[in-house]
Amino acid sequence: MYLLPQNGKKKQRRRMKHYGKIVISCLASILITTLVSPSVSYAHYDTAYWNTGTVAQNKPDWMKHLNDNLTLSQLSLPGTHDTMAHKPNLTGLDITRTQTMDLWSQLVSGIRVLDIRLHYEDSGKAFTIYHGAVHVGYNLDDVLTTVQKFLREHPSETVLMRLTQEESSADDEQMQTLFDIYYNKYKDMFYRNNSQNPTLKDMRGKCVILSDVLSLNSYGISCRDINTQDDYYLGSNWDLYAKWEKIKNQINQSDQSNNSVLYMNYSSGSGWVFPYFVASGHSDPGTGSDRLSTILTEPAFHDYYPDFPRGSSFGGMATIYFEGANTLTADYLVNNRIGYCGMVMADFPGQRLIDAIINCNPFAVTLYEDGDYGGNNISLSEGTTTYSEWNPVRNDTVSSVKVANGYRVTLYEHGDRTGKSLVLTSDTNWVGNNFNDMFSAAVVEKIDQSEYPVILYKEAYFGGEWIGLFEGKSDANDWGHGWNDAVSSIKIAPGYSVTIYEHSNFQGTALAMGGSSGWLGEFGMNDMISSIVIKKTN
Repeated sequence: MYLLPQNGKKKQRRRMKHYGKIVISCLASILITTLVSPSVSYAHYDTAYWNTGTVAQNKPDWMKHLNDNLTLSQLSLPGTHDTMAHKPNLTGLDITRTQTMDLWSQLVSGIRVLDIRLHYEDSGKAFTIYHGAVHVGYNLDDVLTTVQKFLREHPSETVLMRLTQEESSADDEQMQTLFDIYYNKYKDMFYRNNSQNPTLKDMRGKCVILSDVLSLNSYGISCRDINTQDDYYLGSNWDLYAKWEKIKNQINQSDQSNNSVLYMNYSSGSGWVFPYFVASGHSDPGTGSDRLSTILTEPAFHDYYPDFPRGSSFGGMATIYFEGANTLTADYLVNNRIGYCGMVMADFPGQRLIDAIINCNPFAVTLYEDGDYGGNNISLSEGTTTYSEWNPVRNDTVSSVKVANGYRVTLYEHGDRTGKSLVLTSDTNWVGNNFNDMFSAAVVEKIDQSEYPVILYKEAYFGGEWIGLFEGKSDANDWGHGWNDAVSSIKIAPGYSVTIYEHSNFQGTALAMGGSSGWLGEFGMNDMISSIVIKKTN
């Protein structure tokens, strides 16, 4: 049931006027597009956007493959904006609804950060959940019982919960007094340590509070300590590109950080547009619906919206279409091999977006069904597994593999580790025609430092973080997050030589080396290496 707030009639009239303007704006856009553009719509199905109401994928235990010692500021976590606004009968449906999966389905699909908006009921006995002025049909008990059940069944996971105050004039003391009742009721579920950057080991099986309410900061981590992009307001459809640039800038900032700061990035948006449009770029909410045209065409507006797609040429013109934030974000994370993106809060996230965020984490090995790290995938930790444990990756379908620094994976043709085998120690975007779609078992092992012919260190005299490299050519993009222009010393085993380069793709100042150096500054190359060539000399 929809509950009107105080002065409800006045607010309801404003909301109805607001919704009416949005509808008029969308109809005008479609009409103008029809008259001006050579093509009105462009069919688009991409599972980065998911508006079906069903589970996006079965990935309830993906965090079990991550190292216990990773801190929260090193984790990339998929999240949902206005998590509980998913019911199909919400007031002002398309402007209010931000999800179609219910909370359980979101958690099973891999979502690990929730956005919960607390409304303090006048009775002081309950928090209900609101989106703006709309009661979405749940209370905080509904949320917490679901999270508790999920964590009991999947103890390797953690769930983070951002709490904000919505459509409520309760003071700090009232908020704290009421929340304390919930906190004690579910006390075994909550993370209770004082660290503002806890390890995954400490968070497993726990719900971590991210508080945007001052009086609730003592229950978890203050959102004031999180670097957050949440510029949600769009004045028209054409503001979508500016929103995308803010999302992209936040991704780049997080990826270039030193992993000591928490990042949160909202890809959602609303205002004079519908949330589904921001997420999808579609003309209606359907998962496979048509993209909406921007009205602009190539070649006249070639420099406009470079990340938006172009349609087929018609009479020398090609329509420029809107692209949804979910597709843009998933593509950017994958294509730029982002190593850390923090918490990404999305409307209507689907498998491809969820997986793109998950795969920014430092897993030992990830197997992909398609080349170039596409399709269904599964991340593996150290040990031996067979295809029966690779769901959703199917038997005899592996085509590309990501291998984290310090690990090797041996892939076998048969489940009993017989037949053909392939050993990989670095990312491989195509396993080759002789090995494609033939693997049924994998053995993941750590590599000892002594096995590497070359080791790069972030600190002088072989200190700090290190990565090991084998013979061949490689670029800083292949070394993982935070290694470009970060090397201060290098160990080179006897029988090997290297050439280090200032820039990627083996460009810029070059230095040939036949032995180790404890301080690259003596050659003017400290924190300057972006690519390297390693050769065996005997």
